[in-house]
Amino acid sequence: CTGGRVRHHLKRNLGHDRSSVVFVGYAARGTLARRIVDGEKTVSIFGEEYAVNAQIFTIGGFSAHAGQAELLQWHRQCGNPEMTFLVHGEKDSMTAFAGLLEQTRVELPALHQSYSI
Repeated sequence: CTGGRVRHHLKRNLGHDRSSVVFVGYAARGTLARRIVDGEKTVSIFGEEYAVNAQIFTIGGFSAHAGQAELLQWHRQCGNPEMTFLVHGEKDSMTAFAGLLEQTRVELPALHQSYSI
């Protein structure tokens, strides 16, 4: 919901209880899509408040990202590196995934944090 015409479509349709809005894929924390999916009753679009009366649906399974099992398998095939950096995802998910990685030092760098390797 961050680019293109989608915000215009949302502002014209969210207020109608006979409208349906379907989100396909992941909605990142803090985004307009996530606020709608999480059930907020009003949202700000272009600086104006809009009621969310439409029916909201989500469809999973369309992500281009690998799942946890695939990532663990890929990591094992890397030959147990000394260090692994997790840099993409929500902190809770990355922390949980870090706990599954064995025989490697795992880092979750902060923005602009640097390391000597």
